[in-house]
Formats: sequence, C-alpha cells, structure tokens
Amino acid sequence: MIAARDRDFDGVRAGSLTRVACSPRVEDDPSFRGLRLAAPARVALGAALDPFSSTSSRVIVCGALHLELDYLGLRGRLLTQIVLVAVSATTHRAFSARFEPAPNPVTSPARAGREPGAWPEGSIIQYFNPNLAEVLPLPEEEATYFVYATLGAHVSNVVRIELRRLA
Repeated sequence: MIAARDRDFDGVRAGSLTRVACSPRVEDDPSFRGLRLAAPARVALGAALDPFSSTSSRVIVCGALHLELDYLGLRGRLLTQIVLVAVSATTHRAFSARFEPAPNPVTSPARAGREPGAWPEGSIIQYFNPNLAEVLPLPEEEATYFVYATLGAHVSNVVRIELRRLA
C-alpha cells in the first residue's frame, strides 16, 4: 500500500528544477549550507508511466541545495555537478550518476531584483526533482534503497525508498 504522503510525489515533473510541496525547506534555516533530499517511503514499480521518461517506473526524489554562489568556482551552475547515489539495502550494490536536468526544465520564477535563486548573502538556493529510475541504472525489481546526494564536500541526508510491485 502506498501512503498518502508518498502520493504527493506523483505530481512532480521528473527533472524539473522547481520548488514543489515535497521539496526540503532549506530556506527555513539561513545558516544551513548543503543539500537535502525528500522521498516517498514506498514506490510502486511500473505504476506511473511518464510520457517524458524512458523507463516505466517513477522514483522521484525532491532535492534542494543552499550553497555559496561561487562554491567550487561553479558560479551558481551547481545542479549538473550533483552526484546521486542509491545503495541496495540487501545486496549493498551502489548506483551513482550525475544529475542531468530535463531538456527545457521547468524552473522557479526569478525573484524581483535578483538572479533566480540568488540570496543577498552571496548564496544560492536551487531545487531538483530527478526520477532515480531514469538517472541511475536501477534494476526493475523489488528492492529497498538508501539514497543520498553529494556535491563537493557536502553530503545530503539519507532517504530510504522501497520499490514494490503492485499487489
């Protein structure tokens, strides 16, 4: 059974760069720097076909980062440097890849007088919503994964996602 909170991830467009209801709220703590993830606890394999996807499963993870604008000398181009990692709880096999935003991604609107996502202190907040089944070569089988993201010296929180077939 998929929980109601998990269904909140169903409406998220895979690969989009917008803040959605499921996004971690990194803006609530102005001193926080790093990455945070939010994910459904359980996902039904093959349940939601996405016309923009090359896979039959949607394993959406919503992420947010708050870092210095020139972190790693990237001048705010941080999203394509994020590495997503999923580790199988049973086999310990790890899958990893860089996040690639969707072609022509939906992005958050610009704030008046500032670059999109830029904050006065010289930091930037960005959102990302990958479909792990598209980004990582996850097998189309039931499994439990521990998922996290890294960027430079920053490592996100770890989220646990169960992939289950519909009964």
